[in-house]
Amino acid sequence: MTAGFRVASICYGVNDSEWDRPIIATDVLATRLTDLLDASDVVFCASGDVRDELERCAVERGRPAPNVRLLPLEDGWDATVTAVRAGISALARDEKGTHI
Repeated sequence: MTAGFRVASICYGVNDSEWDRPIIATDVLATRLTDLLDASDVVFCASGDVRDELERCAVERGRPAPNVRLLPLEDGWDATVTAVRAGISALARDEKGTHI
């Protein structure tokens, strides 16, 4: 990892099973998910269910458990922005690159 460079991602869902028909091919979704797991220093998830699914997918793909923070979407925009800022600030203080 390049010094001083960290990646934060947002995950609103892991699969597209709730859609009537897939918009993106399943193998493309799987590859994008693996890329998200490999590249992200922190993943902000839209819900606990999304977090659990993301962690399950990491295990299935042999990836380490992601550093996850929940977005408090139900508390409004200001609370969500504050949560993201706190998560990014924590990454900046984490000099060793370990999980928060």
